[in-house]
Amino acid sequence: MKHARHTFASLLPRSDLTIGPRLTACFLTIVVLMIAADTVVIWQVDQLAAQTQALNAADKASSAIVRLHLDVNSFSGRVAALTRSHDSRQFASEAALLRQAFLQHVRDADQVLRSSPEIAQDPLISSALKTLTTTLPSQIDSEIELARAGDWLAIQLRLTGQIQDLIDLSSSLVEGAEERVFQQRARANEQTEQVRHRLFIVVPVACFLTLLAAAALGWYVTRTITVPL
Repeated sequence: MKHARHTFASLLPRSDLTIGPRLTACFLTIVVLMIAADTVVIWQVDQLAAQTQALNAADKASSAIVRLHLDVNSFSGRVAALTRSHDSRQFASEAALLRQAFLQHVRDADQVLRSSPEIAQDPLISSALKTLTTTLPSQIDSEIELARAGDWLAIQLRLTGQIQDLIDLSSSLVEGAEERVFQQRARANEQTEQVRHRLFIVVPVACFLTLLAAAALGWYVTRTITVPL
């Protein structure tokens, strides 16, 4: 029995460290392993959070574009109503308010689109948005000048022609943004499922390896202390 203990003790690596430093080194090793496991889990959770933030930004960008489309529709409806009244002063006042609101919504949309580059950098969406934000204020200014001149027939013709073209353009802009959001949501859902699948594997494996390392280090420290004794 004594010979067996000596043989087992000879298999263990010798260390000149005292008991205190050995226990400290073991504890620090376990802490490092736990931190590494937590880092992997946090990295996966951050990926989920990044996907959620990207989807929220895309939804906000789509909502901003929809609001511009509603502004165009609102202008069309108000122009039709004001044209029937033949009140040039009221027409100019309300059209100016609509123009101001539209430009404010354009600035808000530009700010929101910066957080969703996938939508902002789409060539069709950016071109349509630029055309819309340039043309509609110009059309409003022209409508105001025609109302002041009392040319209501010209306003009516513009309403059924050029303004309708802007409505169609804004509708295509909304469709393009929604398609981009749909594609981004599909990719995000796929990546989210992949991250969840990895979490179901990483968390149990990390816990098992940490416990295994803790048990192995505890056993090693215990034997290096008790075997020489």
